[in-house]
Amino acid sequence: MIPIKEYLGLRQNSPRTACDVLLRQLPEAIARWRSEQPLPQGRLKEEYIKVDSETGYVEIEPMDAADAAATVGECDDVKDYGAIVANLLETSMPHAARRVALFADACCRGEYATIGDVMLAVERRKSGGIYWWLVAIIAVLLVLLVFLNR
Repeated sequence: MIPIKEYLGLRQNSPRTACDVLLRQLPEAIARWRSEQPLPQGRLKEEYIKVDSETGYVEIEPMDAADAAATVGECDDVKDYGAIVANLLETSMPHAARRVALFADACCRGEYATIGDVMLAVERRKSGGIYWWLVAIIAVLLVLLVFLNR
C-alpha cells in the first residue's frame, strides 16, 4: 500500500485509471471506513489514504488518537473528500479531466450531503448517457419497421 499521491504520480500516463480511483474507489473507501469504525473518527486527511499499487484498491488507515478525538458528520466527510481530490488534482494530476475538478468543487461547496449522495451522483453521470443511445436506436428501428411495412 502506497500513499494516494504517489499512486496518482505513477498513473500520470493513464488518467482514466486515476480518475476512477478518485471518483469511485475513494468514496467507497470512505463509506467503508466510516461504517467499520465503532468509535467516532476525526476529519479525513490525505495522509491516511493508501492505495494498492497493483489493484488500485483504496484503504483508509486508522487515525492517530489526536486526530480521532474530533467528531464529524457526513457532510464534513464530503467536504474533506472534495478538498482532498482538489488538492490531488492540483499537485499530482495537472492534466486531469475537468469533470473531476468540477465534481470536487461541488463537494467542497456542500452540494452533496453524504458520501452515498456522492457515489450516486458519480454513477448517474456515468450511466445516464447510454439511455439516449438506446432511445435513438429504438427510434431508428421503429422508423425502419414502418418503412418496411409500407
